[in-house]
Amino acid sequence: MTINWRIPIIDKAHKLVGILTNRDLRFETNQRKVSAVMTSENLITALEGTDLKRAQLLFKNKVENLPVVDKKGKLIGLITLAIY
Repeated sequence: MTINWRIPIIDKAHKLVGILTNRDLRFETNQRKVSAVMTSENLITALEGTDLKRAQLLFKNKVENLPVVDKKGKLIGLITLAIY
C-alpha cells in the first residue's frame, strides 16, 4: 500500500504558501529548496465552509487532507479524510 502525505508550508506570518507531497520529492535530491519543489497551487478551505463541502473537496481531488486557513490566509489547521 502506498502512503500519500501532504505537508502544509507556511511563511513567517503563518500564511499558507504551498503544499509539499511525497510526489513532489519522489525524484528530488537534497540540494533543492522546498520552495522549488512544493506545489503552490493550493487546495484550501476557509472556516466558513461546510463539512459536506470539505468532504466533497477531499474526494473530488483525491487528497487525504485539506489545509484550513482564516480570511487572511493564515493556516489554522488541517481537515483529514479520517475525520469523515
